[in-house]
Amino acid sequence: MAVRFTNLDQFKVKLKDFETLTEQEQIKLLKKVAFQVLTGVVEKTPVDTGRARGNWQVSITAGAGNATITRLDDSGEAEAHLPPGTSSAIDAGLAVLAGVKPFSTIVIYNNVEYIVALEHGHSKRQAPQGMVAVTIAEVESQFR
Repeated sequence: MAVRFTNLDQFKVKLKDFETLTEQEQIKLLKKVAFQVLTGVVEKTPVDTGRARGNWQVSITAGAGNATITRLDDSGEAEAHLPPGTSSAIDAGLAVLAGVKPFSTIVIYNNVEYIVALEHGHSKRQAPQGMVAVTIAEVESQFR
């Protein structure tokens, strides 16, 4: 879901607002929004084995990679203290977000082969509306 402006002037005002922020304020805002999106999609991802939830990844200024990963806890076992993959996917994303600079491109992605089906409501009980569209709408609503 894209941010919608009714005219070019509204877009210019929003862009100007961002430009007036100090570098530290820009970084803080970028991290905050990216963290909200990451947390939202991770927590909304349906859990069966936890593979999809644990495969949310973050990249800065680079495109999405094509690997899937298995998140393990400190003992080498699949995480069990939260729904599988939750904390480690968020923690790994936070570690990447530490490198954000102003005007960075932040990519949040998931490469499991069935993630598109999940986004389109395949898990009718856990995430009938998907994860990404719902999260983006929630985050976007803060900027209206």
